[in-house]
Amino acid sequence: MRTALALAAALLASSPAFAAKSDPACPAGKLQRVRVSEIRPGGSLAGFREAFGLHARWYAQRGYRTDRLSMSPVVAENGMGRGRKGAVRVVTIHTGVSNVPREKQDAAWKAFVAKYKENSRIVSTTMTCTDTAQG
Repeated sequence: MRTALALAAALLASSPAFAAKSDPACPAGKLQRVRVSEIRPGGSLAGFREAFGLHARWYAQRGYRTDRLSMSPVVAENGMGRGRKGAVRVVTIHTGVSNVPREKQDAAWKAFVAKYKENSRIVSTTMTCTDTAQG
């Protein structure tokens, strides 16, 4: 059941409607996809970092110049849904959020997605709007 929910969340997050760059809800800012992932049993933070590196290079090498990715291991967490005891969680932030058409999701794309899945599961995906307006 959790796998199905994670897959549904991943598909929603990558759908054109959810990932569109010009979002009326964010006219004066930049869309960001903020994702919390948990390292799987048998996975590793090193493997996740490798997937992240492949992911960032994929965007850079294919001309997605406005897309920026950053990651940070979670060092403290409050509230519900903390996951497995002792589980390592990682936050990734994708700023720019280009919509990549399916036909451009090549073997290198599939490799970083597989590497992520091998090492982690998605806990949550949130779209935010960073206000870039000068005040």
